[in-house]
This record gives sequence, C-alpha cells and structure tokens, in this order.
Amino acid sequence: MRKQWEVQQRLITGIAEVPPGRFAGFFTLTFPAAQQPTEDELQRAWRALVGRLRRRDLLGAYGWTIQRTKRGTLHMHGVGHFHWDPNLTRWRAALTASGFGIQNTLVVARATHARYCARYIGTRFAELAPLRRAFGFSQGFPRTPHMKSRRERAALEAALAPLGVVPDCHWIPEWEVASH
Repeated sequence: MRKQWEVQQRLITGIAEVPPGRFAGFFTLTFPAAQQPTEDELQRAWRALVGRLRRRDLLGAYGWTIQRTKRGTLHMHGVGHFHWDPNLTRWRAALTASGFGIQNTLVVARATHARYCARYIGTRFAELAPLRRAFGFSQGFPRTPHMKSRRERAALEAALAPLGVVPDCHWIPEWEVASH
C-alpha cells in the first residue's frame, strides 16, 4: 500500500508540475487484439515508442505502470509531458511502428488518472514475473515535495559532515530507518 501511495503522489506531482510548452497527458497503450505480448515484448515496444516520441519532440518526462487485464493481456497506463500535435498522426505512426495497436488513448491528465495508474501497483503487482518492474519514471519526472526534502536533507548533512557539524536531532523515525 505504501508503494501504491508513493507512485500515486509522484504521478500527481507530475500532473501538477508541467514544463512550459507541454501538457500532462494520461495514456493507455494496448496491443492488437490478436497479439498476446510477453513482458519482454511490452518493454521493447515501450522503449521503441519512447525513442520515437522523443526524436519527434513529442514526449518529455513520463511515469508508467503495467497492468494485466482480466483476460491476461498486458497493457500500460501512465502520465507524460507531451507536446501538443493537433492531428495526432505522428503519435499514431509512432505507436504502430513500435508494435502497439491503434486503439490507444491520450487525454489531458487529472488526479483521478494517477489513482487509476497506482491502483494496479497493489492489485496486479504479483501477476508479473519475479523481479519485473510494474512501474517506472523517467529521469526528469518531478519528485514529490517529500522526496525533495529528504534528498535536500541528505545533501546538507553530507556537506556539513566533513566540518564536524551534526544535526541537532539524532533521532530518525522508525519508518525511515526501515526504508533505508
């Protein structure tokens, strides 16, 4: 449940913090009905799509989750920072060239989409192969305020340690100790 909440909060942050000239889009990527991709094929198609969209400057930062439908078919949901292309022909061309089908969605993202994506982390997580990632974020995808403050605190402590400065409080909450 904790991981599900963290993914949801990060996706919401990505919806709220969009670079100028882009919009936060919620996407659903499916394969043609006759195709039953493996997890490796899904990952290959995803990497190919990201490469094609980035070369065309249609995609910036992104976060994604994998879902297995009730029939067992894999597909993806996520939030990305997209450059608007009014006729979507380059988007569709990149999708089909990457191996996805033509029945895919791209809409303006809302917080409910973040909850929808994160829900599958908890409910369908065990249905992927061992050690297979069920979600991910690109390097530039915004971090939550909590993640930023933890990173800033660690950087400050590391910078002050050679000077012999220690934090005023040596107590670390139990939940942070467990996550380290």
